[in-house]
Amino acid sequence: MKTTLPECSLKIQAKLNFIVQQILDIAQDKIAMIILYGSFARGDWVRDLPNGYHSDTDILIILKKGQYKGYATLRLEDKIYKRLEKKGVINPKQIIPYDSLISIILESIDEVNRQLEKGRYFFTNIKKEGILYI
Repeated sequence: MKTTLPECSLKIQAKLNFIVQQILDIAQDKIAMIILYGSFARGDWVRDLPNGYHSDTDILIILKKGQYKGYATLRLEDKIYKRLEKKGVINPKQIIPYDSLISIILESIDEVNRQLEKGRYFFTNIKKEGILYI
């Protein structure tokens, strides 16, 4: 897995560092890894506002223990989104937010490993193209 952004994605480096810090402030003791994946990790992101298309920032948070399932995971995810909203990183009131489309997925490390063993494309692709933050 990579550890640096592609050159064309460096413009979001400060934003990503801020997002990662906010996530760690909330749940550092629960997190095994934070991985950026998708178009910003690959460097093929799109920002085409006149036509209404904008790549989102995809983040996978891998939790240390499998106990964070169902409602506990949803609560943690909600807490993260509320923190990002409070800090002005996302603005749910905008119809098409310019710089605030963030998609976060939380999975336990056990589940990620199971899916990798099964060769599930989503997880193998993240392993291949993702950028490890912690």
